[in-house]
Amino acid sequence: MNSNFDRSLSREDVMRRRASLLQRLHIDGQLLLLLVILISGGLFVLYSASGKSWDLLFKQAASFGIGLIAMFVIAQFEPRFMARWVPVGYVLGVLLLVFGYAVEKLVLQPVRKLQKSASAMAQGDFSVSLPPDGQDELGDLTRAFGTMARQIRSNTEELEHKVQARTLALEEANRDMRRAHQQINDSIDYASLIQQATLPSQQLTQLLGPQQFVLWRPRDVVGGDFYVFRAEGQRYLLGVVDCAGHGVPGALMTMLARSALDHAMAHVGITAPSAILSHTDTTMRAMLQHSELPRAIATSMDVGLACVDREARTLRYAGAKISLYWSDGQTVHEVKGGRRALGDRRQGSYTDTQVDIVAGATYYLTTDGFLDQAGGELGYGFGDTRFAQVLLQHARLPMEQQASALDQVLEAYRGDY
Repeated sequence: MNSNFDRSLSREDVMRRRASLLQRLHIDGQLLLLLVILISGGLFVLYSASGKSWDLLFKQAASFGIGLIAMFVIAQFEPRFMARWVPVGYVLGVLLLVFGYAVEKLVLQPVRKLQKSASAMAQGDFSVSLPPDGQDELGDLTRAFGTMARQIRSNTEELEHKVQARTLALEEANRDMRRAHQQINDSIDYASLIQQATLPSQQLTQLLGPQQFVLWRPRDVVGGDFYVFRAEGQRYLLGVVDCAGHGVPGALMTMLARSALDHAMAHVGITAPSAILSHTDTTMRAMLQHSELPRAIATSMDVGLACVDREARTLRYAGAKISLYWSDGQTVHEVKGGRRALGDRRQGSYTDTQVDIVAGATYYLTTDGFLDQAGGELGYGFGDTRFAQVLLQHARLPMEQQASALDQVLEAYRGDY
């Protein structure tokens, strides 16, 4: 019993002390209610006006709190003044709440919705809905924004249709280009097979067997270099031809050159290489004299022809800008050809040079595809001097090993060129 009585006395004592504290601070129930109304209304307005941003709300609430502290200080010095204006504060607090609700409902919410719609449209989403438009300035803004959004949507859809149409057209053009490119490649591959079929590799192998080798490496699928071979009894004619141009133009020139050489050999035989060169030159000029070709297009060709008489063991040579090389492993000899190519602007003259066939020596004909190959550290051509040194090193090897050695030397010199 005593303990319960003591606890009740202590509670009454606490309530009495709290009331005396409020009286000393000049704060009554009406003032507390006014402060609650003003604080809640002010924070509501600040929260709405700040766009529901807590950071901005805290900054504004700090300023608002300073004002409330000032009101509290005034209440300590002029309690009658505050008591007189408490009813007015009630009215102001209620008006503040009503004003805050009206601003939130009629202005801030539509503005935020409009802002969200603008952000979504800026990211390409035109399916968002706009806030309902009214008859005020905000409604005018919403209608203007809706008109602008519809125009942007229309322009975007039109642009997408144009891009899609042009993409389809571009894809179709690319397919046509790929088909055309494939057809061209197929045609060039077929032309390469035809060009290889015209080379006398089988005839060389049948007559000379392992005593000969050929390195034929077109820069492109088809090329402007080829070689010829024709045998008549104990004599046979060997030759290399380098037509101006590479790729398809060079390959087409080889057809003309091959036809002109065959025509010359049929008329003058194979024993006089210089006569074959002169006749071929005349034939080529006759073929092209009525063709309206640009001056920049070269129709010339370098030729080297050697007629070998196996019974007499002699070799008769004539060349147009191509030399004959031979080596026995101790020395290297060169028989130079004429200074002008066939089909040159100025017609050249060609003579035969007879050479005895030396036992153990190897005889070579090469176009400038080997001699002019760029490479090395400075990108210079392979050159006659380096070529002679390579021949001197490998002339005594079997033909198959010589072919492999020359091919490896050229590849190593070319590098990345």
